[in-house]
Amino acid sequence: MDPDDVCHLCHEIEARLAEGRLCHVTDPVSMHLVCLPVSVVPKPHSNKRRTIYHLSHPCKPGTHLPSINDGINTSFVTIHYESLNTIMDSIHEHPSTSLWKADLEDAFQHVIVAESDARLMGIHFAGQYYQECALTFGGHSLPFLFNLFTKFLHWLAAFTLQAAFPSLTSHSDRSHYLDNFFGASDTTASPTTPIQVLSLSTAALGFKLSHKKMVWDTTKLEILGIELDSVAQTASITQQ
Repeated sequence: MDPDDVCHLCHEIEARLAEGRLCHVTDPVSMHLVCLPVSVVPKPHSNKRRTIYHLSHPCKPGTHLPSINDGINTSFVTIHYESLNTIMDSIHEHPSTSLWKADLEDAFQHVIVAESDARLMGIHFAGQYYQECALTFGGHSLPFLFNLFTKFLHWLAAFTLQAAFPSLTSHSDRSHYLDNFFGASDTTASPTTPIQVLSLSTAALGFKLSHKKMVWDTTKLEILGIELDSVAQTASITQQ
């Protein structure tokens, strides 16, 4: 890692310790702590960095003890992602409809790791030992596990919107792709309502929306690399 990566990791360890997402380990031998290689990579289309744990690295190199990812049966964690069909159908039925999207902040890190498994997610950095208390990037089962939480958040937001506005049919069914939520509202509805309801539902579950990635009341919106235009009635792949 270069000096900037080391600096990022130092700040992240300090922040995670303060938030309780990382624990300091004083006796790694007695608790059988398994330390994983850790690295820092740049986030796509951003000047920020992301910490990655090498969960495919053998727990004990040269032995028969497999990596964490090798021990996960993929048939148990297969996930089927939503498509953009719902929002595209809404755009087709309601030209010039208002589009919105919102992302959860620190997505995987909202999900706590079982205490019995936390020892498998240790790191050794700057002479100190730590273990993760929440999910991190790099695990085969992470999208599936996290999606269980966002599916409930999805349901709660939809239920709240229906309960608050039982006769309102001008908002499309919201969709989500892991931590990305998006939808549409026709010109007769308040474009802020879906975002407000999602924000309240998110806060009720202890999640937090990223204000930087929140967009509403627009007719042109990029979602998962696809740019939708409700006026031109088009869907195109973005250049980035």
